Amino acid sequence: MQLYSIIGLSIAAIFSSIRMSSAYCDLDIVESMPDGLKLKDPDGTNIIRTHQSLLEMIERANKTLRIASFYLYLTPPKDLDGNPAALPGRMILDAITSAVKRGVDLQVVLDRSGRHDINNQDDVKLLESIGSVRFVNMTKLLHSGVMHTKFLIADNQTFYLGSSNFDWRSYSEIKEMGVSLKNCPEMAQDLDKVFRTYVLVSNASTIPRQLSDDLKTTINMQNPLVLTLNHSTPSSVFLGASPPPFNGEKDWSGRTDDIDGLLHLIDSARHRVSISVMNYSPRMEFVWPKVYWPRIDNALRKAATTRGVKVELLFSNWTSTRSSEIAWYKSLNAIQSSDFHGGGIHVKLFKVPAFDDYQKRIPFARVKHDKYLVTDTGVYLGTSNWTPDYFINTAGVSMVIRPTNSHKQDEIPSVLRSFQAIFDRDFNSEYAHELN
Repeated sequence: MQLYSIIGLSIAAIFSSIRMSSAYCDLDIVESMPDGLKLKDPDGTNIIRTHQSLLEMIERANKTLRIASFYLYLTPPKDLDGNPAALPGRMILDAITSAVKRGVDLQVVLDRSGRHDINNQDDVKLLESIGSVRFVNMTKLLHSGVMHTKFLIADNQTFYLGSSNFDWRSYSEIKEMGVSLKNCPEMAQDLDKVFRTYVLVSNASTIPRQLSDDLKTTINMQNPLVLTLNHSTPSSVFLGASPPPFNGEKDWSGRTDDIDGLLHLIDSARHRVSISVMNYSPRMEFVWPKVYWPRIDNALRKAATTRGVKVELLFSNWTSTRSSEIAWYKSLNAIQSSDFHGGGIHVKLFKVPAFDDYQKRIPFARVKHDKYLVTDTGVYLGTSNWTPDYFINTAGVSMVIRPTNSHKQDEIPSVLRSFQAIFDRDFNSEYAHELN
């Protein structure tokens, strides 16, 4: 769905046709903490470690496991093996093979978009020998982009969605954020439609203009599903997805485009917007020409300067940070709260140190890799970094959660309170630094 189709609608109108459900779903916040970081779980916030959440889902699966990941690297290379940091990845791989031995059907979708292979081929071959492994080639389908999704669905009842690839580093060497929803069949089955879309396009040379009827959804931004989370928080929930062509021609599938769910939360924020994402740019980064696409940038500046919203942004500072990204960050950080009656934008960079020689030798690690947004009205959690490429020609999934009592200032719903506490912990930590 395009944003222009909802301009002029009030928040009440958008949610006037909420799809009701009597379901109670258990939601856990799931986080990976790099070894050595001195960050404690905020008081009153229950956080599950990523590998523990995945192991629980896999070990309890009775019928099916569906895994979508950018790549698969659960077993470290030999020169990095043998360290305790490598154990969680091996445990997950062993749990998957054990699940198949007890009769669980395994299907996996990975990216293969014309670049050099970033998988551990031994891991891939093992899963190919016990289940179905398919590959999505975004270069063939859209001439650019990757399948950047990261989720696991167990028995179409329970799922993990977040920033963590199926990579041993994602459990002990990279800071990740996700959620798990347990005993939540309506949402799990909706996510399975995204998975089956990947399976469909993995066999195609072009993207079908219309998807099959069983891939349509009635759960979207205009018609979210209302669930009671953890038996205490009634919330409207929907999944967004990218790229738009995967959602069918002209909203045919009913799926909300990823960018529209994200912008909806920024535009509806009244007091505060807190964003933690690895990297950000309002310009295309991976194709030529590098088109300027300021939809998120405009939304942040508008919130800070016209509605007096306090905007805080936490980006990553690591070995792959580009100088052009820093330029965009400084541009946003120039909008000071003193000039806009309590609004304004504050940008910090988060650096994950390497504390020993082993950590220094690990490539593409020691980084804050999360991708989430929390406001006074809701939470957006996705699998994409925030450059235009990820929303236009890269496959990703997001979840938007809006507690129905978020309008009550004296009764902040627990899911918002928890995500905000995690963001504040990180933003105010010794690892977060002001821009130079």
